[in-house]
Amino acid sequence: MVSAGVAIALGTFGAWLVGPLPDAPDARELPDAESGLGLNPGESAAFVSTVTNRWIALVLHVLGCGLLGSGAGLGSPILIILAVAILATLPFAAWTVSVNDHGLQMCSVAKHPAVRVPIREIEYAEATAVDAFGKYGGIGLRTRGNGSSALIARKGPALLVKLSADRNITATVDHPELAARLINDLVRHHRGSAASGRGESASS
Repeated sequence: MVSAGVAIALGTFGAWLVGPLPDAPDARELPDAESGLGLNPGESAAFVSTVTNRWIALVLHVLGCGLLGSGAGLGSPILIILAVAILATLPFAAWTVSVNDHGLQMCSVAKHPAVRVPIREIEYAEATAVDAFGKYGGIGLRTRGNGSSALIARKGPALLVKLSADRNITATVDHPELAARLINDLVRHHRGSAASGRGESASS
């Protein structure tokens, strides 16, 4: 009975962390040059932000250590195993969101799961704000069947990236406007390079 209850509890917690994503916002065209950082073709820049829900990390740490101590004191293998399982989820409470010439990447400290999007699949990016519980139903990695994803760690500022095929990537980060402007510059440069390459091929 105890092990069954533990499995149900962990399963419910996991489903809450990795849940469905609400409907995506309306799409729009790529912003003009004012939405970028002013990065010139050939120049490189990067954005990195660590997304951490400190409250969940604290709860997991206290709960795991408490169960580990109780299990060791009582000689209970079940409590020890449960404690180890809880402590093993700590790396998933912190995620890194990065933007560079290769595109957008979101991955946990444990490096899995990870979401990677190349620049060629991005249409535009902008800063937004999210309500973690009001709109997304909780924190964690949320997904949709069409390939959209949202990394929600808290309520507040977030990066919204519009992809092709009506897909979106949303991530709560600090200074999302900087990430959005960098992405828009990189998208613009990629499109310019692709158009230039097609022109050279046609002339030859």
